[in-house]
Amino acid sequence: MKDENRIEEVYLDAAKKLRTSLPKFIVFISSAILIWLFGTIVFIPLTAGIKIYEVESSRIINLILILALILLIILSFNEIRNVSDACAGFVAYYIGSEREKISKQRLLRLQRSFSNLANILLVSFFFLLFKPLLDQIHSALAGIVLIVIIIWAIVALVSVAMVLGSEIEEAAIRFSKILEERMKKKTRKKR
Repeated sequence: MKDENRIEEVYLDAAKKLRTSLPKFIVFISSAILIWLFGTIVFIPLTAGIKIYEVESSRIINLILILALILLIILSFNEIRNVSDACAGFVAYYIGSEREKISKQRLLRLQRSFSNLANILLVSFFFLLFKPLLDQIHSALAGIVLIVIIIWAIVALVSVAMVLGSEIEEAAIRFSKILEERMKKKTRKKR
């Protein structure tokens, strides 16, 4: 019994995580967008041509913006993990075949899958913010980062597909058993 959770507890935990983490996540993403907008539209153009010790100040502003965005990324990953765990909990509660309890292993698989999907979306979003800044540092830097992201995303998506495929297969097996039992009951009643 220790490796099972009551489905109501999973739902309540998911609701609590969503209430606490979603607003924080929205604030972090909004802050990142505002920093990026002000940085690329206002600060970098204002500092173009100004040099500090033979270094163009727009490159220094670029690095400051990148560091600020990295900090927001680090902070937002914890919140997106909590939000994705909450989504997995809701899926387990509303769609799952268990009505009383769910195994911790199954819940963990669902949470990892939702976390992988959320991380892929978040990393892709942040890459879109970083690309202009990386291009200003070096033209090949954005391409190298994109290749690493693509390789990681493909591996993560394959693992998500494997987990969700096994969940769909398990749900289909349970659904067919329920249909089988109904058909047996109907044939017994006809006799």
